[in-house]
Amino acid sequence: MSETCPTVRIVAPVTADNPAGFVVINETDLAETDALFEVSADPFDAMARADMFTFLSMRGVNTGPNTGTNRLKTLCRDNAQTPIQADAPAPPETQSGE
Repeated sequence: MSETCPTVRIVAPVTADNPAGFVVINETDLAETDALFEVSADPFDAMARADMFTFLSMRGVNTGPNTGTNRLKTLCRDNAQTPIQADAPAPPETQSGE
């Protein structure tokens, strides 16, 4: 039997291949610069604004770059079960520092 290595979830960009926004790595590979992915009661509370725009865009939901964070979270919750569209438009550019 092979030995198992403890694993951790770290934050990763939301993409069509990674809609959850995390990757699993061996705990021994964890670097100081890695941010642990923490599961909250609402997964959208921990999601960055840019990732919310991407999440929505992949589901065909058009939002403006000035859409408020609370509105983005509501839209993400409302569209969490919406399938990802292969031809979804790119998310809008957001202002830096958000």
